[in-house]
Amino acid sequence: MADFSHFWNIYVLRMCEVGRTVPKRYSQVLYLERLRILSMSKTKEVVYNTFGNIISLFCQWLIILLIPKISNFEEAGVFTVAVSVASILYFIASLALRDHQVSDQNSRFSPKDYTTLRIITVAVSFISIIPIQLLFDYTIYQLLVIIGYVAYRNVLNFAYLYAASLQIDSRLDYVGKYTALEGVISFVSFLAAYMVTNDLAISVFLMAFIGGGSYLLILRRGYVRYIDPEVRSRPLTKSHLRILVLIGIPLMFASLVPTVINALPKLLLQNMYGDAMAGMYGTLSAPIIVIPTLIAALFSPFITYFSNIVRSEDFPLFKKNYVKCNVYILLFGAVMVILSVFLQRPAFQLLYGHSVDQFVDYFAYLVAAIVFYSMGMVSAIALVTKNQWKYSAEACLAALIFSLIINVLMIRSSGFEGATFALVLSYLVYAVLNILVTYFVPLTSNDYDHMDVE
Repeated sequence: MADFSHFWNIYVLRMCEVGRTVPKRYSQVLYLERLRILSMSKTKEVVYNTFGNIISLFCQWLIILLIPKISNFEEAGVFTVAVSVASILYFIASLALRDHQVSDQNSRFSPKDYTTLRIITVAVSFISIIPIQLLFDYTIYQLLVIIGYVAYRNVLNFAYLYAASLQIDSRLDYVGKYTALEGVISFVSFLAAYMVTNDLAISVFLMAFIGGGSYLLILRRGYVRYIDPEVRSRPLTKSHLRILVLIGIPLMFASLVPTVINALPKLLLQNMYGDAMAGMYGTLSAPIIVIPTLIAALFSPFITYFSNIVRSEDFPLFKKNYVKCNVYILLFGAVMVILSVFLQRPAFQLLYGHSVDQFVDYFAYLVAAIVFYSMGMVSAIALVTKNQWKYSAEACLAALIFSLIINVLMIRSSGFEGATFALVLSYLVYAVLNILVTYFVPLTSNDYDHMDVE
């Protein structure tokens, strides 16, 4: 009898994962069985995914760190602006659908639906460079660097389609290992090219081709090897593309807003005070990105877990686990801010001598800002698992309007200091609004209720 119960529990679990209706009386069975079956694999996924994301991020940070040491802060400013622009266009290219793809678990949309839409949106992201160029009137050199970095991020965008499918199949450890390898290959290829040519554009294009290209091929190999052929063979449904766009636009907006908030100080400093000031700000703020990357890497493996809680309609359990996540982020963030206060000056003097002394004390404030961003980011992902992306978009719209006003006013009057405190206030508003929406909007308010998805 015990053996039969065990196999029945596995059957209930699989029915939930593929989107079939499971009686509510089996919801507790689902939690217990999932924890029993996947506890070991989840630990492995968390470790490898965290390791991979940190290594990849560290390698990109090293590029920003080394450019002013190899060349100058003007070159660092050019690269910082390219990264900022590419970060914005990244969300146009992806429509921020990766977390939705994972939480959907192939029950509504097929991998072919996501891939076809990705081809269209990547093309749109490249076309979007034209109005940006008309607005900011970059030099040919700056424009080529931007195009090269957008190409690099878009190659990764295609690789992330395979990564999402592998995550659904509990293969995030595979993704994590090769994400680390991609970071190393991209760093080495960029640095070698830049040391030889002293040309950012050539170096970025080679990084896209060698680092990004190898990552795409490796994840595709894992996708072909591990994913169920029946999932891969599901046909494209044209009506699904329209629905995915309707889902993706608010998701893109909700994900784009914090990126725009982060990019605004750099773009405005470059426009008002020149490349050197933007390069200084970009160099000083570059290390803080490790915090949300680490938090996202730790949280990402549990997206499927939160999705299953939503499917079982257990809102109290959802809120309980969501509050725990935010408490852990706050505790981790408090430790990071305290460490920053004591280590920021000796650390940056070791790296750059006394060239950043004037601004180094603002680093701890930037760390606090990114902690607020991390809380808002986790809340936005939680809203995706609840299928409430429109609420997140509305909260982000309010935060963006506030950020635009506060950045223009404070940077114009106070320069670097104004940029720092504008970022802190903007991310605080972003976090508070997303937390309130995530915690208080019930599961019954589902954006899918207004869509005809087969």
